[in-house]
Formats: sequence, structure tokens, C-alpha cells
Amino acid sequence: MLAFAACAYCLLVFWQATAMGQVPISVPLTYEGDGLQYSFIIEAFSSHDGVGRIINAGAPFGTQNLDFPNADFSNLLLASLVAGDGHFGERLNLYLLLSVALTSFASFFTARRFGLRPLWAAIVAVAFTLLPFHFLRIPHLFYTNYSAAAVAVWIALQVAAPSNDDDEAPLWKRRLRLAGFALGCAWCASTGVYYAFFSCIVIASAGLLAAVRDSALAPVRRAALPLLIIVGTVGLQLLPTLVFVQEQGINERVAKRSFQESEVYGLRVTQLVLPSANHRLGRLANIRNRYDQQAPNVNENSTATLGVFGAFGFAAAILLVLAPRLRDRLRWPYELSAALLLILLLFATIGGFGTLFALLVTPQMRALNRISPFIALLAALIAAGVLQTIIDRFRFAMAHSIVAVIALIGIVYDQVPVGMGEPNPRRQADKVRFDDDRAFARIVTANLADGAAVMQLPYIDYPEAGSSIGDYTQFRNHLHAPSIRWTHGAMKGRPEGNWLAMVSALPPQLFAQTLRAAGFSGVVVDERGGNEFISSQAQAFAATGPSRKFTSKDKSQTGYLVSGVPSPIGVAISPARGWYAPERSADAVWIWSSGDASLQLSEATRAPCTARITLTSLRPQRVSAKVDGRLVGFVEVTSNTNAVLTMPIPVGTRTVLLGSDTPAASAGTDDPRVFGFQWKVVDAPVCVPGAG
Repeated sequence: MLAFAACAYCLLVFWQATAMGQVPISVPLTYEGDGLQYSFIIEAFSSHDGVGRIINAGAPFGTQNLDFPNADFSNLLLASLVAGDGHFGERLNLYLLLSVALTSFASFFTARRFGLRPLWAAIVAVAFTLLPFHFLRIPHLFYTNYSAAAVAVWIALQVAAPSNDDDEAPLWKRRLRLAGFALGCAWCASTGVYYAFFSCIVIASAGLLAAVRDSALAPVRRAALPLLIIVGTVGLQLLPTLVFVQEQGINERVAKRSFQESEVYGLRVTQLVLPSANHRLGRLANIRNRYDQQAPNVNENSTATLGVFGAFGFAAAILLVLAPRLRDRLRWPYELSAALLLILLLFATIGGFGTLFALLVTPQMRALNRISPFIALLAALIAAGVLQTIIDRFRFAMAHSIVAVIALIGIVYDQVPVGMGEPNPRRQADKVRFDDDRAFARIVTANLADGAAVMQLPYIDYPEAGSSIGDYTQFRNHLHAPSIRWTHGAMKGRPEGNWLAMVSALPPQLFAQTLRAAGFSGVVVDERGGNEFISSQAQAFAATGPSRKFTSKDKSQTGYLVSGVPSPIGVAISPARGWYAPERSADAVWIWSSGDASLQLSEATRAPCTARITLTSLRPQRVSAKVDGRLVGFVEVTSNTNAVLTMPIPVGTRTVLLGSDTPAASAGTDDPRVFGFQWKVVDAPVCVPGAG
């Protein structure tokens, strides 16, 4: 009963603290940045083709999110089930509420497994669920479901148990426990690759600590099974990415990490124990703000605050490790928790063992501060265990209830952001922007047929571009008008991203000619990133036929829609494998190959068409074009001169291979790259109908 009471309490506090009910549930709690990206991915996951083939992004090619994967199957499934397609705001909000419930229940039952009384287990659940992390991480949606930390600690307890009582249980009960054990492992593995990785550290450490304690290998063997399940489940989720990379090659431009980033995004003890920056007591908030303003590399690691209750448990954990006599007064799970907390701290802190892991194994696990919910749970469990033990010594029946009431009120006061229950101007502003964007999208869908292609300017690389207007702000159009094929979200380093990067830099007339030849029906300009060049591009496109210009109510977007098809519709053709990133100057756009390379068409040709590309190079060479091993064109390219390669493309073609008789070589400058040939974009990169 107390488990449900704790969950209800957390849901009520979260609802009030986030002002979720102050505007319609359709308005997402986070309507910018990463929150928009999460909504986009959830909508793609729930579609027929999933994230492996996203139709309404990266037009005209379409795109995928396999180059930027995460082990989030359970999160994606839950988010897609809580509301219907097209209701992305409800999906995000209801998922957040579900994350509160899941985290609360998981931590309550893990606390009970520690031997805590229901009242103290409820306190642990509240302290853990209402961490500042839960509120500060809302834009990183799936990190709010850190129930995996509680499940991982529960698994670690079973691995490290001094004796195995399951041998005495009936067969059906043992099978049921094994099934629950396997499901718990799968849960840890499918709620984010970071949480899967941290779960493995917790479980492996528990097995090793128990093996040392018992002078036996049995705990290590018990730890092996959950580790295998977690690693295997993560592997299954990443299998589509592995297959895709095997077919298309590694995308060198996505998710490039360096071991130094583990130092930048590492954990800090100061940030764990200091109060949160938006603490209700102004004096405490000022202390934290002074630290954040003056300390170096303050970033997302500032969300790792434990709160007073967790900080007490953190200090108690250090004492338990250093003072054996104190450990003897508590049950073995608390000794284990203290040791695990210290191990996690040594791994994730700046300059810790996590940096060595990033240097020697892989730098992909860079944001080590995200381990803080695991540390917070262990600290809360230790704090509750210590307080329960101390109060038991007083033999005062009401003491537990009195302390519990004080703790529950104090936790909310200490950990929950200031302004709970008060009118929230940000939520009202989000509603206004949401309504404006929805109205803008309705104009687009009312004037264009389903599947029409619309170019979004400025072009922003996806993902992680570092744009001044926000990397993912343009996803608001996809979310409000999913029936339109938008350009944002094209995976950089793949044909869709290469084509759009080139086209977006073309002079206005060639830009307009290219879009119309490729079948585009509109251009939408985000005015926050607009400039005179972009305006001239949009206007040139509008001049290609009867057009309509309109602006969103908040003046943030301008749309240009063109009716009719004044020129033949062709098939876009783009650099695929073997190319560097597109480059540009004030009057030219080009892309270098690293040797032999390939071109990809946005769809398989349904009729013969002809593509023309202008090539140059640093040295004389012959460049040939082949389709399915058959020569379709060649050209002699001389140094620093332009040569046009004309390629008649047969029906059913999707890929063209370009080969040279001259090996790629260095330019003899400070540029470390080796160069094959250069495609200088002076013609529309479109294969137009006809045989040449």
C-alpha cells in the first residue's frame, strides 16, 4: 500500500512542480532542443518503417537514425504506447509521468529487498524519484526513466547474497524468479546504453566484492548471467545499426568522441553534495550559483545533485568504508552499497578510471556524470538504513513516523525546483509557440498534397551541429505536419545530408532550379537563422511558378509554396561513399573524393535519365562511371580544369560507382587528407529524364 502512496505522492509533486496541468496536455513539457529530437524519434519509431527508414525527414532521399543509435527499445515502446500517432505532446508528457511511476516502484521494492521497513522504503522512493536530476533532465527525455538503477542494484543484491535460498524454493517459484531476473536484466539493457553500461559496472562489482568476501567464485558465476543478458540485449538493439554499417560503411561524421570528453563531462563530488542551483533557500542557491559561474567545465554534470538526504547517505557511505566497526552495526547490503558507491565514484569522477576506460577501450561512454542516479540510490538506501537503525535504538514507537513526515516534507522542499504550484510563464510561452507552429503547419498541409517535399533553411547538419538557432528546432514542422517530407533530420555524412549541404549553398537561381527539378513544392525559412542570401534563394524558388508566401504568427518562420510543375521532375543524385564533407566559398560549392567513390540516387530510376557532374583534380586522370559493372560514361580530367562527366542512367539504378586510374594522393599542404577528384557543383545535382 505504501508503494502506491509513495508513487502517488511523487506524481502529484512532479505534476505541480513542472506545471504540467497549467496548459493542455497536448503541449509537451519540453518544446525545444533535445526534447524535439526525442519526440521526432518516438514518432519515427512508432511508424511502419521505424527509425531505419524515416520518410518525412531528409527529403528527397528520406533518412534513418541508425547512425546515431541508443539502446532505448523499452523507452521507445512505452512512449509510443501511451498515446496515439500524431499526439507527440501527449506522448512526451505521459511518458514523463510514467517515468515517475516506474522509478518510484522500482526503488521502493529494491529498498524493501534491503530490509527497510515499508515507511523507510517509501522515503527512499520519494528521495530517489524526486531527485533534481529528474527535473533538470527533462529535455533529455529518456534519462528521466532511471528505474534501471534500482533494478541493477536489486540484481546486484541477488548476485552478492551470502546464501542462495532459491535452492529451497519450489521449482515453479525458482523459474518465476529466474524469469523476473531475466526481465530485470533486459530492462537495464533497453532503457539506454549508458544505464546498461552502469548496470554492468554495478553487477560486476557486486560479484567481485562478494567473491572476495566469501573466498569463492560462485558470486562471479552468478554475475556472469546478468552481464551476458545485458550485453546480448544491447547487441540485439544495435544489430540493425551493425547491419546498416556493414552495407553502407562507417559514418565518420556522426558520434565522433574523444577520451578528453570524459574529463569534460565527468562527475564531481562538489556538484553531488552542493545544493541545486534553483534551491528554495536563496542563500544555498547562491552558493551553488557561485560555484557554477567560476568553476571550469560546468555543463550537464551540474544535474548530479544528491540533495540533503542523499548527501547524508553519501557521507555515511564513506564512513562505512573507512570504519569497520560501524559496518558491523548494519546488515551486509549496506556494506555492499557503500563499496559500490565508492567504486562508481572512482570510475565516474573527473580523472577517474572512466577516463582510462575512454582512453584504452572506447570513448563512446563520455558523459560519466549520468551515473549520478545510481550513486543517489545507493546513498538514499544507506541514509534510510542508518536512520532506521538509529531510531530503532530509541525504542520510541512514534519516532519512525515523525522522522518520516519530516523527511518527506524536507525532501520535497530541498530537491524540488522553486515555484511549485505557481503560474509558470515558460509553460504559457510554450503553449503560444506550440499553437503558432501548429497553425503554420496547417497552412502547409492545406496547400500541399501528402508526401510533398519542402526545403528548410538554413540547412542544419543532423545530429549535433551546434547551430545558433538550436540543432533540432526545425523538427517542430515534422511533428505538426508529419504527412509532408521535410529536409531537416538528414543524416550528415550520408547521401541525404551531402545533397542538402550542397544544394543549400548553391546560388539562388541554381538552387531554385535544383529544387524544382527534384520535385520540391516549398521552402520554409527559420527567420532566426535567415540572412540575405537565404532570402534570395527562397524568392528565386518562389519565382519558378505561381506561389504563396506566408509567415507564422510569431514571425519565426516564413513559407514559400509553389504550385504546378514547370520543369520535368528528376531524381536527386548525391555523393555517397568515399567523399569528404561538402565545402563552399562565396561563389562555389564542391566536394572532394578520397579516391574511388559512389553516387546515390534518391530513388531507383523509373525511366532513363541523365546526370551531369563537373569534375576537376590535382593531377590528370580518367574518371569512369559504372552501373552494375557496366560503363555508362567517362571523362579525362586534367589538373585544375573543369571536365563534364555525362552519365546516361538506366532504369532501376540507385547507385553509380566512380573510378579513377590515378591513385588518390596528398595535396602537399598542411591538409592531412588524400584527394581523388573534386565534384564542383555548377549544374543541378539531379538526374533529369532523357537519355542524354
